[in-house]
Amino acid sequence: MTAAPHEAPASVHPGLLAYLDEQDIPYEVLDGSVVVSPPCTFRHEDAAAELLTRLRVAAPDDLAVLGANFGFWYADPFYVMADITVTRRSDCEDRGTTVAPLLVVEVLSPSTRRRDLLGKWSVYAEAGVPSYWLVDPVEPSLTVLTLREGLYVETARISGTEELMVQEPFPVTVRLKR
Repeated sequence: MTAAPHEAPASVHPGLLAYLDEQDIPYEVLDGSVVVSPPCTFRHEDAAAELLTRLRVAAPDDLAVLGANFGFWYADPFYVMADITVTRRSDCEDRGTTVAPLLVVEVLSPSTRRRDLLGKWSVYAEAGVPSYWLVDPVEPSLTVLTLREGLYVETARISGTEELMVQEPFPVTVRLKR
């Protein structure tokens, strides 16, 4: 389900977004292209749910920890939807946010791996998202990337059942498997 009906970019037939909205089909508009992904795998959703739960429990009240249907409008009418977004509640609108989130988490899958590693990576870096986590549910692993001078640098990595204590955007201990 998308956040709200919206205007199609010039490169997209206006009826397409209306149809996708009517059918409750999730999609993103990434640099003028409409991107529709198939349903997620169990491992993908399980990893996302584990992290979402840990982040929500630890988050301070002024931050929102939101799931996969929350849009980051990086250049209206273009937006992306991370698997998990952490943003200030004061930056949230009904349709999503236009302010760079504090953290985005992408759970890799065969259908989204290239987009998450290349297309979204550059969108998040250019927008100034300070922390970007990549989760590979198959390995399983979590890679923490921190924005430094406009580029993401790997600052931590865990795999399997390892735990990681992070301080940003707030202190929390994360792990991928229970």
